[in-house]
Amino acid sequence: MRTLLLLLVTGIGAWGCSCSVGPSAKGAWEESPLVFVGRVEAASFAQMEIGEQTARVRVEEAFKGTKIGAVLELDQPGHNCAPKFKEGERVLFYLHPAKTAGKWEAYGCHRTQRVNTAADDLLFLRGLPGTAKGNRLSGEVTLMDSEWKTLRNLAGVKVRIQSGSTLMETVTNGDGLYEMYNLPPGKYTVQAELPKGTKVRHLDVAGAGGRRGQSASSEVELTATNGVSVGFWLTPDNSLSGRVVDPEGKPMPGVCVDLELTDAPEKQLLFAIECTKADGVFTMRDAPTGTVRVVANKRGDRSGSTPFGKVYYPGTEDASKAGVVTIRDGEKVEGVEIRVPQLDKRIFITGRVVYRDGTPAKKISVHLADGGYGVRLAETDETGAFRAPLLTGKAGRIYGALNLYGPIVSRCEEYAKLAQGRGFLTVRTPEVAFAGDADLAEVVLTLPVGACR
Repeated sequence: MRTLLLLLVTGIGAWGCSCSVGPSAKGAWEESPLVFVGRVEAASFAQMEIGEQTARVRVEEAFKGTKIGAVLELDQPGHNCAPKFKEGERVLFYLHPAKTAGKWEAYGCHRTQRVNTAADDLLFLRGLPGTAKGNRLSGEVTLMDSEWKTLRNLAGVKVRIQSGSTLMETVTNGDGLYEMYNLPPGKYTVQAELPKGTKVRHLDVAGAGGRRGQSASSEVELTATNGVSVGFWLTPDNSLSGRVVDPEGKPMPGVCVDLELTDAPEKQLLFAIECTKADGVFTMRDAPTGTVRVVANKRGDRSGSTPFGKVYYPGTEDASKAGVVTIRDGEKVEGVEIRVPQLDKRIFITGRVVYRDGTPAKKISVHLADGGYGVRLAETDETGAFRAPLLTGKAGRIYGALNLYGPIVSRCEEYAKLAQGRGFLTVRTPEVAFAGDADLAEVVLTLPVGACR
């Protein structure tokens, strides 16, 4: 079941939606009046491909509350989490009455999904009524690429289920599924034995209890009759690391590095981007399998931290002269160094940020004023010191910003008064002007508040 994160994961058209733990296949079947596999015969939006949608579906395989051949009308809400459908696709539907009498709705963050991702559900539904007795623990082990595209479900993966000193094992079937029935009620830890060269990218838990995330296991609770699923979404355990240095070999922090597939350079790799740390080092922990070009400052936007245009590994602005790196499944590539051949002229503003009483303010962001929140230039260290790079030739102003969230706002009387009931607070220093043609040192930015102790 694909229930979380992005449109490219979910399969059914719902974008920008994040869901908490939803029902298992058994739970969804129990609470839904209509459950069936159907084909979408017609679908239309109130506006162009967004908002509310109406659809007509024909039942092809019935599991609850309807029969084969029945035609149903759907009214889907306009919010992002509500599934949207396309004509001709086959979908496993879990339906509830819509607001309009006689029409139906597939809830968001539930289990309505395309048939090709519904193997766990269909294994349960096609086993009814026997599979409805007692409890059920199930899931699937799926291999995805670094961009969340499903490659295949993995057969023969060992799954361990443990409660106290009791350990049970099962193995995924040819569809990458496992299931166990009528386990003694209690808490269980579910863990997959990962194939060599893979890692857990996401743990998909549905039903009572459970924890999502990137852990290799989850603790869930079974009653005498409930259903829980724990799915393991795996990706190749690839990574690529290196550093970006200037013409003299000095590290360049704050430079963002992307990857380009050599056979599809225009394809956007959403998870293959990382920015360098203070030592100029970057590490991409979700690098794709394949042959890539490594590029610093892909957009070519010049700034104080990136005073150069687009530069390819090992150090050229010409894509045809770029070196290539091959990443194999499960491989960790290290030592990729990009040496920027030439830098634009820069100035550096150095100084410190302090509280009203002169106490050093650590981890305070320093910004270039531009009429809004401002462009972030640097962050103060443990002593309140900062070093902000800027391109030469343009005058401007800088300031420091203290950003506070949550308990620290309410814990300090002065901050709470300024926040006026909000759970966040931003306090700025007065701005300091600079000419833009020379370095500026010993700048002091003073926050108009005291330090919260």
